[in-house]
Amino acid sequence: MEEILNKINKILEDKKDYLYVKEEIIVVYFMIGKYLDKKNYNAVYQVEDILRKKYGLLIGFSRRNLNNIIKFYSIYKNYDINIIKKISWNLHLIIMKQKNKDELLEYCLKYNLTKNDLNKIIKKGFDTKYISHDVEKDIVTLEIMNLM
Repeated sequence: MEEILNKINKILEDKKDYLYVKEEIIVVYFMIGKYLDKKNYNAVYQVEDILRKKYGLLIGFSRRNLNNIIKFYSIYKNYDINIIKKISWNLHLIIMKQKNKDELLEYCLKYNLTKNDLNKIIKKGFDTKYISHDVEKDIVTLEIMNLM
């Protein structure tokens, strides 16, 4: 437990000037998820208590978010962090709940979707198999379908 906390504290101290930059918080969450992956819930809850006392709620160390961070790491551990950090945490939270994660990730990267755009696309049941990979054509298609 002490080793995990030391590693997480080092990550946070190294990145403390960048924690509010969208891309850097993704990197921090990924690294924390790596250290918490495969730990039991008691360890996660102990880490949560210690981190919340030290860093507060602003950085997102609630139990719920720590569980999301662990899930995030387990889903994306084989991805290039330089790619996944281009998408906001809110979009990742939505993508992680979907079956077609890879397609949605690619789509978010390609079209720089907002949270509202992504939710609308998922709600309407837009199937990413209809993506032509021609940006202009796809945007017209989405506009015709009232998805954007």
